[in-house]
Amino acid sequence: MGRRPRSRVGNLGHYAKKRKIADSHDSNKESYPPASSHPPPAHTGDTINPPPSQPDCDRISITPASPPSQAQAPTECSPSEPVSNVINASSGASSNASPPTMMYKPPPTIEAATLALQDLKDILHPPRKSGAGYKDPKLDPYVRERLEKLRMFLWNYTDKDGDQKWMAASLRAAHAYEAGPWLAGRLRKWAHAFILDRSDIPKNLYKKRTASSP
Repeated sequence: MGRRPRSRVGNLGHYAKKRKIADSHDSNKESYPPASSHPPPAHTGDTINPPPSQPDCDRISITPASPPSQAQAPTECSPSEPVSNVINASSGASSNASPPTMMYKPPPTIEAATLALQDLKDILHPPRKSGAGYKDPKLDPYVRERLEKLRMFLWNYTDKDGDQKWMAASLRAAHAYEAGPWLAGRLRKWAHAFILDRSDIPKNLYKKRTASSP
């Protein structure tokens, strides 16, 4: 439809301007190209078909920002590597580490333990130079308690009426002090050290409090 000439709308009075705007709007609408009723062309088969499927291992393998540590276990998604190799590789680091070695100390002889017991009694109850009785050993209470436990252990080990078994004697001495295997092991360690060196006695590891200490 063509645009009306201006001479044909002159008799409309004050409606002429509004009609002119309406005509301008209509003409603009008519100047637009008609919308195409045809649907957009369909995509070709090359873009619709998805890429060929790949193994999960390839899809999740992303290059990390930092190189992985050497201790990281190999992934389980490798199709060419059997499961047994993966397990052996993961446990290789732990199998190469050698277990801690423990030094075996044989028990002392009954004669050596008897001599050590007599010297230990002299430390706990030093005899007087003249007359009967004992002197004050002036030992730390903590050290004296440990030496008493050691004396009990050596007496159980050297007693002729007992079985004279090193391990069993330490467990009986620990049980007498209402303790268990931990104290039995400490008694065996103290006894070995005292038999080799009479001056090697259990010491108080706690610091002595002074008058200025809180």
